[in-house]
Amino acid sequence: MKKTVTFKSKGLVLLDSGQLEPMVRLEASSKDELMSKLNELEKDGMLSALGYGGQVGGIVGIAEETSIDINGDEYVNTKMSLAFIGKLSQKKMDKLQENYFEYLVK
Repeated sequence: MKKTVTFKSKGLVLLDSGQLEPMVRLEASSKDELMSKLNELEKDGMLSALGYGGQVGGIVGIAEETSIDINGDEYVNTKMSLAFIGKLSQKKMDKLQENYFEYLVK
């Protein structure tokens, strides 16, 4: 039996203009490592997958995927959590959260 755990991010970035852009997608072996990478990108102004500057912050969905291989059959369990990146007001967090769920189903 082989077990692997990966953490994947999918999110939205709020720009100074009020527009929302897709966040760069990342993968890591731990949640702490993933958040560290995201915080570093936010600090450097590089969260937007499209390369737009002037970001205020973002919302990120974190998928914790646990895979177990049993006799050649793979079984996957996924747990989701949300996190905010950057210094955001409650109003901006609400805007990000409202739009994030629409973004997930696209």
